[in-house]
Amino acid sequence: MRRYISAAFIFLFSINILYSDAIFIGVASEFPPYQFNVEGKVTGFDVDVANLLFFKMGIDIIFVQDEWDRVFNMLRAGTIDAIVGIENNEIRRIYFEFSKAYYTREDVLFVRADNTEIKTLDDLTNKIITGDRHSYIELDWIEEGIINKFRIRQTESKSDSM
Repeated sequence: MRRYISAAFIFLFSINILYSDAIFIGVASEFPPYQFNVEGKVTGFDVDVANLLFFKMGIDIIFVQDEWDRVFNMLRAGTIDAIVGIENNEIRRIYFEFSKAYYTREDVLFVRADNTEIKTLDDLTNKIITGDRHSYIELDWIEEGIINKFRIRQTESKSDSM
């Protein structure tokens, strides 16, 4: 269940470079080590990748950091030019064009260490599971026809899910 993560750039991105001194790139607030904030400074692996990429292209960037849903909707509304580190999936390809992936990661389920009754996926049947919207696990479960076995409570962020 390995998934690909990549930066999303929509067509407006290339138009904006012609008419602006900088482009605006959205990042999530609470997704360490990829995107987070330390003492008011936007940081993380995705931020480092974007900084290096756009520095090499000679393009100034301004990071816009907020809760994930807000960042996602800003890109859909065209108030920012790109999102760095967005998961590429079928739902998102309806709205955005994606670059090639620059890293991969695997989705996993976390269970509290003191929980001795959850050993398999079937043990989660009728349990409440938290996760951020459009997660790959949720999409895989839809595809496998098992999504209705679980009660998923969508959260604002991965941090809230934890």
